[in-house]
Amino acid sequence: MCNIIPVETGSVLLKELKERIKDNEKLHNFADIFDDKLLVGFLRGKRNDMEKTVACLEHFVYVRTEKYPIFTQTYLPSTVTMLDKDLFNILRHPDPNGRVVGVVQMCKWNPSIAPIEDAIATGMFVLDEGIRTYFSTGNELVLLFDCNGLTLSHARTITPRIAILLVNMFVVRKEER
Repeated sequence: MCNIIPVETGSVLLKELKERIKDNEKLHNFADIFDDKLLVGFLRGKRNDMEKTVACLEHFVYVRTEKYPIFTQTYLPSTVTMLDKDLFNILRHPDPNGRVVGVVQMCKWNPSIAPIEDAIATGMFVLDEGIRTYFSTGNELVLLFDCNGLTLSHARTITPRIAILLVNMFVVRKEER
C-alpha cells in the first residue's frame, strides 16, 4: 500500500493544488465542484506529484465534459435507476494484501429495465466516490464479478459502440498513470 499523506503535508499540497486549479484554464470552471476528499484522492493516487495530479484532473474533466458530454449529461446520480440496486459494491476492508475489493453482481441488473448506459453511469459514480474514500489509500483494486444470472440479453447489450466506450472510459494506459 502507498503511504497516506500526513495531515500537515496534505493541507499544504491541497492548498497548492487548489491554487493550480484556479490558475488552470481547463480546470478553473470546476474549482467549486472539486471537494477536498476528491482532490486528496487524486493527490494520493499520483503519489503527491503535482504535475501528474493536475494532468489527471484535466483528463477526468475532459472525459466527463468534452469526450462524452451527452452520456455524462444524461446520467446524473439523481436519475440513474441502478445506483441503489447494489450492482457495484466496494467492501469496507481491503483483502489480506491491502487491495481494495469491488464486487459486481450481474444478477442485480435487468437489461430490459435499465439500459447498459445506466449500468456504466452507475459504475462511474461508484468509482468517483471510490476516489474520495477507498482508492486513495492503496494502489490496487480487485474486482470480483458475480456472474450468477448472466444471460444472453446481458451479452447482447455489448455492442461495438459500448465496448469502445467502456475501454475509453475505464481502461487507463500505463503511461498515463
